[in-house]
Amino acid sequence: MSKWHKKNAKTASVDETKRKLVVQMADEESYAYFMSGDYERATQWVDNTLRLAPQHLGARILLARICFLEERTSDGLAIAEFVLKNYAASLSAEDKEELAEVLDCYGTTKEDEIRAGYPAIARFLQLDDAAPKAQTEAFQPLAQQVQRIEAQPVQQMQLSQQSAADDEK
Repeated sequence: MSKWHKKNAKTASVDETKRKLVVQMADEESYAYFMSGDYERATQWVDNTLRLAPQHLGARILLARICFLEERTSDGLAIAEFVLKNYAASLSAEDKEELAEVLDCYGTTKEDEIRAGYPAIARFLQLDDAAPKAQTEAFQPLAQQVQRIEAQPVQQMQLSQQSAADDEK
């Protein structure tokens, strides 16, 4: 490798390290403002973080959380859908836990809307499987009662046939 290439490689390495540090600082600033309740500044720092590192999942999840807290539910759901659709494979356990915490309430209160418009969230919250199972469990007592009612005429017919056979004897 030439001296020029080595020097540029070192410069690129230093620049990348600086960029990572700036991203980390921006992320910490956004979270600090979020925790203090200053969602406007937190959003500005999230934007800064995403400008420097568009793939930063923590910043996107924090932005979704801010949207939910500011009652911008559709924006929050759209951000969560984007994260789950495009970055599901690279989500850490911590990211998944945070997303589950953020989305849990909406999975129960806006279940139909999520199924219809946000398929990645529906899969993440396992709403696809939960509905048929919940419906089956909810209707199970009714199904048992229907079986008993349907069985009664058969049993009554068998009893009447048996009593008629006994009368003939």
